[in-house]
Amino acid sequence: MSLRPFLVDLLELLAPHRRLVAAVVVGLLIDVAFQTALPLSLKFLIDEAIVPRDSGRLGLFVGLLVVGLALACGAMIWRDRLYARLGAQVMRDVRARVFAHLQSLSLSFFGSVRPGDLLARFSTDLASVEALVVGALPNVFGAVLSVAVLSIALFALSWELALVVLVLAPLCWIGPRVLLPRAARLGLEARRQEAAVLSLVQENIESQNAVKALGLEAYSIDQARERLDEAARGAQRFNFASYLAERIPNAGMLVLHVLVLIAGAALAFEDHLSVGALVAFNGVLLTLGAAVATLTSSAHTFLNAAAGLRRVREVLDERPEVNDVPQADTMPPMLKDLVFEQVCFSPRGTPILRGVDLHVRRGESVALVGPSGSGKSTVLSLIARFRDPTTGTIRVDGVDLRQYRQSSLRARLGIVPQDTVLFEGTLRDNIRLARLDASDAEVEVAARMAEVDTFASLLPQRYDTHLGAGGARLSGGQRQRVAIARVLLRSPELLLLDEATSALDPATERAINATLRALRERFTVLRVTHRLTEAAECDRVVVLDGGRVVEEGTHAQLVSKADGLYARMWRRQQGLQLSDNGEHAAVTATWLAEWPLFEGADPVLLEEVSRAFLTERVLPGSEIIRQGAPGDRFYILVRGAVAVSRGTGGGEAIEIALLREGDAFGETALLSDEPRNATVTAITECVLLSLERARFLPWADRDPAWRKRLDALVAGRRGRPTWG
Repeated sequence: MSLRPFLVDLLELLAPHRRLVAAVVVGLLIDVAFQTALPLSLKFLIDEAIVPRDSGRLGLFVGLLVVGLALACGAMIWRDRLYARLGAQVMRDVRARVFAHLQSLSLSFFGSVRPGDLLARFSTDLASVEALVVGALPNVFGAVLSVAVLSIALFALSWELALVVLVLAPLCWIGPRVLLPRAARLGLEARRQEAAVLSLVQENIESQNAVKALGLEAYSIDQARERLDEAARGAQRFNFASYLAERIPNAGMLVLHVLVLIAGAALAFEDHLSVGALVAFNGVLLTLGAAVATLTSSAHTFLNAAAGLRRVREVLDERPEVNDVPQADTMPPMLKDLVFEQVCFSPRGTPILRGVDLHVRRGESVALVGPSGSGKSTVLSLIARFRDPTTGTIRVDGVDLRQYRQSSLRARLGIVPQDTVLFEGTLRDNIRLARLDASDAEVEVAARMAEVDTFASLLPQRYDTHLGAGGARLSGGQRQRVAIARVLLRSPELLLLDEATSALDPATERAINATLRALRERFTVLRVTHRLTEAAECDRVVVLDGGRVVEEGTHAQLVSKADGLYARMWRRQQGLQLSDNGEHAAVTATWLAEWPLFEGADPVLLEEVSRAFLTERVLPGSEIIRQGAPGDRFYILVRGAVAVSRGTGGGEAIEIALLREGDAFGETALLSDEPRNATVTAITECVLLSLERARFLPWADRDPAWRKRLDALVAGRRGRPTWG
């Protein structure tokens, strides 16, 4: 870390406030002038007033000192007011600049940086810059001016002693010259460790449901202690290096002062220097030492600020991945169609979409379905220009989307994401964010259409109820209804639904879907969904797998292809039922018969087995299966989503699969008591069907052929990776 980039960044912060900085410098000059005149006055008082007993001169000098004191005190108060104003304005501007720049960055940036790290740059790192601008910087300005003026005063009093100071003083800075670069590096590392602590605390606060559900309090405390110990060691190394860099020049100035005092006493003894000049020189040197001490004592603050400003600069140097082209146009209403032409998307070389062709006509509703990771949500992201295709083109009415301003494109979109975000404020405020000029009546109409009114009427102040941070007073399903109300209030041309009803109970889901059906003619709809009953209501279904379009047609056409991916997915989902209140689930014998584990079993037995499944509900973040734990049951996911992860030798877990409704896991536990070889964690609130091995085996024993096949299946799976 060199000094030049830091000073350039610092001057950039101060540049918009040139007049205020100039006024501060004027105040400092008045202060420095008095601080220099005060020790110099000792020479005149002693040599020209006290020794010759000249009362007139004594009165004159005392009067000048009083006037100078009054001017200096007035300048100090005026300067302090300027300090306060300058510091507040500089920090206001830099915070606004950083915040505004964050709004311009693409979603890919936020996906690659921990939120806690960004918060640390905005809070802790900027606080260190504020400590410099508000506190240390004015003192350093004053100290630098003092050193310059006082050095001239030393030569005016005694050039011989001044030469001694001039030769020896630079030696005091050898230590800081060596130590400061190391201290700067340690300061940057300490900043990063503090950001890691903040990230850990933020993650823990946001995950308290999972922490409590899994009993991770002690584990979390151990993690925090480990991270805090690491940060403390980093802070200790930085503090010691910066304090040592401060202490060496102070000690050197102390040695220099003693040497100069001895030399000055010898000159005065030989009448080569007057007593007044010796006293004045000593006073000026003391003041110079104080100025040097101010400079060195500010080293810690400067190093902290340098590390903080560098981390802030890293954010400001980030550039959006998605940019508007020069002279980008305003997007007009869509009149004909939206077309994907051989669209590929491969962030960091990882292919997600591979040559996708898609044609959506105005007013049409299209469902995007397929296995997890097939690229469905990516299609919506590219339409919204959260990202741009790696190759290929997306056109609206024949014009490349990249020719339009992003803001004008998104003004014509209505997006309901899978994870709904609510802001601090009332329920009414959160819905109105979709259209800030909407009236209260319009907000409430949209809310009723999205079934928000069913729970708003139960809130203390109805639509004027404050929801708390992140909408903490609402459930996941209620938050999702608010997101749908926003879209209905906005009344966009193109509606993008990404698992828009995934967090709703079946009854509310049906009501929302009925609303969307009734309004379908007002929108062009692209709907990502895992629930094929929703896809069946769309004009057309597009099936993706491995980033490619593998099937396309109406629901009836795709279901008729018995061996097609869509038909297999449809049969699997149709075998699962969930009650309106979401409390009871069931699986059919037909569904079980298609699962390899139950293939070939007696249909009568399968009917009995299907009735033995128990319904379980789990909260987001709950651990359903833990790697290494004994297994005793098989699960079917009826509602929600789960992540499958496997631990590595280094203690980290790698996500290997994402499962949705209609998927099953843990089948090995029905066949043997081998330890689980993966961890399964609920991403959303989930409804599961579970079957214990103890209840399953008696049925298997009643069908010898089936049991023989199961034993062969167990033997064949030993040593192979499964999610058992």
